[in-house]
Amino acid sequence: MNAVELRIKRRNTTAFIQAQPVQVVITRQTKTQNLRGGWDTEPEVLPAQTMRINHTLVGRRARQASPGDETFGDVPYSKDVLMGPWDADVQKDDVFVVDGVTYTVDYVYLNRDYETIANIQNTGQLNR
Repeated sequence: MNAVELRIKRRNTTAFIQAQPVQVVITRQTKTQNLRGGWDTEPEVLPAQTMRINHTLVGRRARQASPGDETFGDVPYSKDVLMGPWDADVQKDDVFVVDGVTYTVDYVYLNRDYETIANIQNTGQLNR
């Protein structure tokens, strides 16, 4: 992809996010080795990021029960997708709340040239 195409794709991604933006404050569990040889985990709250949540149509959720096999080029399927700019700070197992609903990141797609796409799951918790 040349520089002009990359710039246009990043601009289009930004416009798509801005059409239905949500502020995402991610909580990430960070591990540090303790003196006992084990691991301690502590929550790290990241600064707010502007992203977008895309909900897949109900008819396309059938594959959700079928985990992807990356060996064959499949990636895990999720009914909801978090979309952010190419440099968004998102990792697997991150947790965030939008409109009182808690989401967990299941998978972050590797190609992040012009956008960040992550599969997310609604944990079913309403935090109101």
